[in-house]
Amino acid sequence: MNGARPAPDFHVSSILKALLALAALAPAAALVAAEWFWLGDLLVFFLPWLAFGAYALFAAMLVLGWRLPAGAAAILLIVCAGLVASSWRTPPATAPEGRAFRVTTFNTFIGNAHPDDIGTFLRAEMPDIVALQETFGPFKEAVVASLRDIYPYTSAGTAVEESDIEILSRYPISEISFAATERVGRIAYRVMRAVIDLDGTPVAFYAVHAPTPRFGEADWRARNRILADVGIAAARDALVMPVIVAGDFNTPSWSPHLRRLLDAGGLTDTSGRLLPGATRLVDREGLPVSFGAPVDHILVSAGIFWSPVRLGPALGSDHLPVTADLVLPARP
Repeated sequence: MNGARPAPDFHVSSILKALLALAALAPAAALVAAEWFWLGDLLVFFLPWLAFGAYALFAAMLVLGWRLPAGAAAILLIVCAGLVASSWRTPPATAPEGRAFRVTTFNTFIGNAHPDDIGTFLRAEMPDIVALQETFGPFKEAVVASLRDIYPYTSAGTAVEESDIEILSRYPISEISFAATERVGRIAYRVMRAVIDLDGTPVAFYAVHAPTPRFGEADWRARNRILADVGIAAARDALVMPVIVAGDFNTPSWSPHLRRLLDAGGLTDTSGRLLPGATRLVDREGLPVSFGAPVDHILVSAGIFWSPVRLGPALGSDHLPVTADLVLPARP
């Protein structure tokens, strides 16, 4: 009998289940490989949103009784939770008697036209040390000049090359240099190191502006090299003095590359929250106003007590200022 073969038992739902499972497993695998995989590390920037999506998918699949995509969503959720847990550090319960001081870092944005707003904010917060990034030319001069009465010590005019970084201090700066430099095309990203005399205690202060990895793998590798250099330099300084590293790392709190820097330098991130708020915001129509990532950090060496950072208001930049209150224990 030469009848036609029966059509295969084709179920659209089976294909949909497989696609949903793959949609969860692919980013989970990329996140696990984020230390070595550029696109995986880029996904880390969106970790809270990925976790939210994984939870929503998991709940929906349970309701439908689709076990394969539910299991894949659970795996993605577990990977996200693991990255968050590995980066979380709780602040010390109490700070000892000692020298309290305040540090602020702020990427002012290269197109910012409102230096007066920055001056008003800093006068209200009164940090003792300030690290600014993306400050150039007349804008930098305007900010520094407007704050000269409260920040008599600055890095302006002391660096050997032009830099987008500016350090403002209420206390004397005894040394200043570039601790690391990476060039991406015609742009030079630098780490500025200053030794600041904080009432008789020298403190090594690093102001960071690392390359952003979103433009390509070469930028990602340059950023990773800068972070590695900072970790080595901070560890060396921490042998003889307290160390603070502040700035725009272009690296979210959950990135394995930030964790490598913290481990290498013996440093702690002062974010102090399980899910830190976004410090760089993505202003796109249709996105939540808080859409972004915590890429601006204040890191401290062992022995410096700290309270969780707080975020400042919008000041004409796509970043928010970040401020931490710190305490240097009194000398015995």
